[in-house]
Amino acid sequence: MFINNKSKLKKISILGLTGLMTSAQILAVPYFYIDSYANMKSNYDLRKKVISVTGIMSLNQDMNKNISRGEFALMAVKASSYKNMLTNNSNVAVYADVDKNSEYACAIKVASEQGWMNGYLGGKFMPDKDISLQEAVKALLYMLGYKAENFSGDQLNKRMALYNKLGLGEFVLKGANDSITRADAINLFYNLFKTKMPESSNAYITVLGGSLASDGEVNALSLADNSLKGPYVVNNLQKLNSITSFPLKEASLYLNGSAVSYETLSSQMQSSEFGLVIYYSSVGKAVWAYDGNSENSKQVVHGEIGNIYYESNSTLTPSAVTIKGSDIQYKLSSSDMQFAFSIYGSLKVGEDVILIVEKTTSANEEETYTVVDYIFD
Repeated sequence: MFINNKSKLKKISILGLTGLMTSAQILAVPYFYIDSYANMKSNYDLRKKVISVTGIMSLNQDMNKNISRGEFALMAVKASSYKNMLTNNSNVAVYADVDKNSEYACAIKVASEQGWMNGYLGGKFMPDKDISLQEAVKALLYMLGYKAENFSGDQLNKRMALYNKLGLGEFVLKGANDSITRADAINLFYNLFKTKMPESSNAYITVLGGSLASDGEVNALSLADNSLKGPYVVNNLQKLNSITSFPLKEASLYLNGSAVSYETLSSQMQSSEFGLVIYYSSVGKAVWAYDGNSENSKQVVHGEIGNIYYESNSTLTPSAVTIKGSDIQYKLSSSDMQFAFSIYGSLKVGEDVILIVEKTTSANEEETYTVVDYIFD
């Protein structure tokens, strides 16, 4: 059985997040959401990855389904500094129609106390009612740090005007009174993350410990780096369940960079030669799996170490490694990988190892393979 012997590694590159990865008054698009527009016009794959890693929602759901007020309250709290206050229930029933044992009870309590969301007459919250864009906009603006006094007078129109000005509505094809879908929520929360808070001028993503990349997009690596665990080799769901701390059927699952179903992951796990290489995030409730058949940038290679090559100017620093039976040289670029394959490390010629490598192709179609992680028994 393969185990993970390393305690300090920059594992995040395995995610493949780097490879996935105008506001005017928006008019209503009645009765449907043009999902293809988001895919073509926005960096939608990156947005979904970011939302998954932050744990706001699982991607194994119908993205075109409307979101209820209770669901949105839970998403909002998960996207805030109050996320650690979430429990499976609330000690107090804040609204008459919200049972204290409801999965949304604690989040509704927090969202109400912070003024992000309001109830209705008669002490009701209507948690099952679809949330409208204007209700979501109020929550997002208040999460940023804006207050009621910023919208004195015509509250609704002033909030919607600021929503458009800040770019919170980028790629959201809905009007103020329209219900929003999960796909809309992905764009709304991602846009929130990029938006500067009025008091500090820092992007909101800093609240969750993240940062923006140089192009102004959310740096997905900065988010996942703190929560990613692995690699592990897993050949059955029982073992995977024992490693992770969340229900797999509620998690976002990926195989070789593409979203897959629970059943597909299980099938691939059983049919793979040695199992799947697994990374997971408890915060994001996500699992990234890789097998030896990937044609994507991240690949898994299993076998005996054939040769270890050293830099021409140093007999102590290894530069590449080969697997027995193959002439491909896998580059060792990071200090972690170089140490592991050096005379001071634990990996020697003849040892059985699993390499996680990143494949890049140059303009003249030359392929380069770089070791980004390994698993060694």
